[in-house]
Amino acid sequence: MSFTLMPVVEGHADAKAIPILLRRICAEIFGRWDILIREPWRLPRSKMVIPAEIRRVYYPLSKGAVGGPGAIVVVLDQDDDHDISELVDRVSEPMADMADLRVVVACREYEAWFLGGIESLRVHRSVRDDASFDSDPEAPRDAKGRLRQLMNEPYRETLHQPAFTELLSIGAARQRCPSFDHLVQAVGELIGTTNARCSE
Repeated sequence: MSFTLMPVVEGHADAKAIPILLRRICAEIFGRWDILIREPWRLPRSKMVIPAEIRRVYYPLSKGAVGGPGAIVVVLDQDDDHDISELVDRVSEPMADMADLRVVVACREYEAWFLGGIESLRVHRSVRDDASFDSDPEAPRDAKGRLRQLMNEPYRETLHQPAFTELLSIGAARQRCPSFDHLVQAVGELIGTTNARCSE
């Protein structure tokens, strides 16, 4: 029986990009092409920190509605007004006793991961051929703004986030973005795989 991952995300762009990213991590890092990635459950940040809302997400999984064994991975942005540890605790506390849940916070935004592997995105026509980012990708308070500076056109989340996710070097993002590496480790724990492959 196949294993299912149910993503929980904040926005429309995340709902398009996160399944792509999870699928790539499962296959390219852990050699697991059999993992079923469900359509994301989209939950605004205002509801994501409400215990009853998170329990609603868990209900289909606990009742076997996902079609077999599975787990939930919550991916959200830190933004500037939250401490990561506090945010993880607030979202995961309602199901603290559940082993099949991981909460991963992108520090500070999903786009910081693109800055971490920006060289791999040069092949996309929207990204400058000389795009590079030498500073800490997770330090800028406006990762989206920094990313725009490295592009040939305005950054549009629903268009570029999924496209860039397809091209992003997972290896580079892991090396430069601790929160991205945390996501990879969390996925490995959830799918019960400890042997990771090297990723360029």
